[in-house]
Amino acid sequence: MPAKQKRKHRLLKWTLITGAAILIAAAVLYPYRFWLLQSFTDPDHNLYPIRGIDVSHHNGTIDWNAVAQQDIRFAYIKATEGTSFTDRKFITNARLARQAGIKVGAYHFFRFDKDGKRQADFFVKTFRKVHTDLPPVIDVEKHGNDTDVPQKDVIKRLKQMVERLQQYGYKPVIYSNQHGYSAYYQSSLKHIDLWLASITDPNIIRKSHKHTIQQYNQWGYLKGIKGHVDLNCFIGSETEWNQWLSNK
Repeated sequence: MPAKQKRKHRLLKWTLITGAAILIAAAVLYPYRFWLLQSFTDPDHNLYPIRGIDVSHHNGTIDWNAVAQQDIRFAYIKATEGTSFTDRKFITNARLARQAGIKVGAYHFFRFDKDGKRQADFFVKTFRKVHTDLPPVIDVEKHGNDTDVPQKDVIKRLKQMVERLQQYGYKPVIYSNQHGYSAYYQSSLKHIDLWLASITDPNIIRKSHKHTIQQYNQWGYLKGIKGHVDLNCFIGSETEWNQWLSNK
């Protein structure tokens, strides 16, 4: 075989081998695609020792004792959405998590097109059915919402909900991502504690975002929970955590 043909033959052979290797690697790594694509940060455990999760019925049946053994100190559990939806796992999750020694809080998915006061009333009526340790959270995000609602109306209804919860005697926390921070929080609600979804190192974003909790990984894994789970940390020390709890 001429030298030129040999070179082409070798090139074809290694192209096929490389292609096969890529396909095999893709098949092996496919189950871990979210973990690989989500380049997340694990905040310094010495600076931010208080770790937690947030869950809903989508996480299925949870072994809370197994979760507690992995140094998970708090859990925010979905209670309600809008003015009529109750998460079917809320009461069970809240009770079992507290029995496992985990501090529990309730969160509400805020609907852009619903009255803020009515959402607050519905939320409080639901989460008061169980004992909670943490301030109530309003989950504010564009995903899953009616995007045709004007921004000013969203902010108006969100402020209504915040004020209504304050009338009940609570100090609500607002959960959102970078978009929600800019669109709904930054302009008129900066006096409310912020729970920020961001995979950026807390030490970096604290320079521009004063937040209390950070969701640093949306594709975490823990024993006792099937599939992925959101991982969070309190932005502060053990002493600051205890102070925050006492002022809820």
